[in-house]
Amino acid sequence: MNIKFLSLAVAAAFTLVGCGGGGGGEQKSSAANQAPVDSGIVIWTPPAAPAPSNSGSVDARFVAGAAPRFFLAGNSTQASGDATPFTQNADGTVTAMGKYTLTGTQIATQEISGNANFAQGRWNVGTVSSDKGVSDIMKADGYASYHYVLFNGLAAFPASGTLTCDAGKFTKPNYVDGGILPAVGNYFGTSTGSAAMTLDAKGAHVTFAVSTTAGGVSGSANISSVITGPNGTSFFSGGGAGNSAWLTLGDAGNGSIYLIAQYTVGLANSNTYRGLATFTCK
Repeated sequence: MNIKFLSLAVAAAFTLVGCGGGGGGEQKSSAANQAPVDSGIVIWTPPAAPAPSNSGSVDARFVAGAAPRFFLAGNSTQASGDATPFTQNADGTVTAMGKYTLTGTQIATQEISGNANFAQGRWNVGTVSSDKGVSDIMKADGYASYHYVLFNGLAAFPASGTLTCDAGKFTKPNYVDGGILPAVGNYFGTSTGSAAMTLDAKGAHVTFAVSTTAGGVSGSANISSVITGPNGTSFFSGGGAGNSAWLTLGDAGNGSIYLIAQYTVGLANSNTYRGLATFTCK
């Protein structure tokens, strides 16, 4: 009897050990107690694109006279007219002139320049609205721009004589057309130029020379024309494939005159670039 009782006790002890000390079955770990698994995969989140910003500055905000005017040059737009109403912000940017406005959740203007007598720049981000419709500047191609200048019209020609013009204020010319679409970094170029003006009974005899370079390729235009009225305009085409200019005059104050040129220059690779320049002649 003692031997039989001892055997049963030993068997019961082995049963308890096998069951984890009487836990009633196999013990399982909960998910909360498990270590996290490192998959080795890193998910990259791209940084937010920087908001567009303006470039350039003005010496003073534009002061409208009796007849404020504007010139505007886009890829498919060349316009001029009465600038009323216009909007110029504290930083010198102009966002409305006549029937043209720049709006949008993001807007930007480049090459801002000016003083009390003119305001110039290049709209390159935003939506341009007019009586002709609405155009998202960057939506179609990424290289469009609207070059503008706001100025006062001349009341009359000053006395006859020859005026000397400065080196001019230029916006960056942008690609307009051509057989070879430039690389992204070459959508915009640089321009330099010179101008001269002689006044007589027939009007203002003006000459305008411009040289444009983009992506290491250059082109130039030499333009001569006569503007017969103080608020007249003159269109010139020629002097090379793709070369043209639309010219007008403005009141630069203290007897000086602005020569304002919307121009298009054909480069050696047949691509054309358009920009705007304002010269002070005195």
